[in-house]
Amino acid sequence: MDPNAVKIYTDGSAFDNPGERCGFAYVIEFPDALDREFEVYKETRNGSTINRMELSAVISAMRRVISLCTEIDVTRAMILTDSSYVNDNKNRAETWRKNKWQKFDGSPVENSDLWQEFLSVRQKVRCSFDINFIKGKSNPATKYVDKLAKEAAKAALGKRDSGYQKGKVARAKTAGTSRLYDLGNESERIRIYGYQSRGRGVTQLYKVKFEILDENDTAIEDHKFFAYTKSSISRHGIYTVNFVTNATFPMFEIIEE
Repeated sequence: MDPNAVKIYTDGSAFDNPGERCGFAYVIEFPDALDREFEVYKETRNGSTINRMELSAVISAMRRVISLCTEIDVTRAMILTDSSYVNDNKNRAETWRKNKWQKFDGSPVENSDLWQEFLSVRQKVRCSFDINFIKGKSNPATKYVDKLAKEAAKAALGKRDSGYQKGKVARAKTAGTSRLYDLGNESERIRIYGYQSRGRGVTQLYKVKFEILDENDTAIEDHKFFAYTKSSISRHGIYTVNFVTNATFPMFEIIEE
């Protein structure tokens, strides 16, 4: 830790992740030489996820760094996050943008709206700063920001996270969790029990949870999967589909409804 740096501890919270009660916060510690009281900020969001809240906290902290660079003599700022999601991907975002928000396997980048905002805000910071990982609840500051983020998430009203698109989910008739489609078959009869839309317009893609049916349209036990499609779908819909098999990004096209 640089004793001369402004330190901003960030955290996000989401009850019943993903869920309605979400929020994020940051706590700023100023170096002794500035003789300035610590600063806190928290914000509530309705309908989001923990990863979006963690990333939103870092973006908000970067915006505050921009203003601090003009308000006081900041030589360095350190933004600290306990989110592996943010820390692991902070240097991948630029590559994702160049690849039109797709990963190398062709799958869509989750939370691309926030990562785009992250890159836009980051390039506006004019003083030296870093984004580093710190273990959560490892010191009084991280415990405090965790408390603030949870308080924000528990607040009754907040702005809706317009970038989060809630999936439509129905209860599956079979037990167990879905796994990435890996059967390699070209054609299947499926029943959809959940999906989530990603992107808009020509880039819209659906992550679909489904169960595979037999010739009598009865669900086959332990055959619950997820895959992706660009086809228009409906919850509870039964379809005959063709799969384009890919070990990490299986897609299907609807042949018959």
